[in-house]
Amino acid sequence: MTRFCAFALATLFAVSATACRKRPQANAPSSEASKAVTAPVVNSAATPQRNAEEILGAMNEALRNYLAEKGRLPSSIDELYVAHASSQLQPPPGKRFVLNPALMGVEYR
Repeated sequence: MTRFCAFALATLFAVSATACRKRPQANAPSSEASKAVTAPVVNSAATPQRNAEEILGAMNEALRNYLAEKGRLPSSIDELYVAHASSQLQPPPGKRFVLNPALMGVEYR
């Protein structure tokens, strides 16, 4: 019994020591924190198509949030705007947002 207790204590000590080494130190200064903050690089690959996809993605994210909160599709895009979407999210010129109940998503038409 004494051997078992000694073995259990030794194992517990080894596991604890390993776990303590893996934890980041809260008081230790981070090397990243000491670096200067740089401005984000402007994405030169941004195109109107890419922006349209990002806007559509944001609208679909707003729709997912609406579905999670209400448990149903909104009756119109206006209801989605009121509940979750930013009014700054506008479709590209000549397009409009429509709800697609079959896909449970927002798309352009």
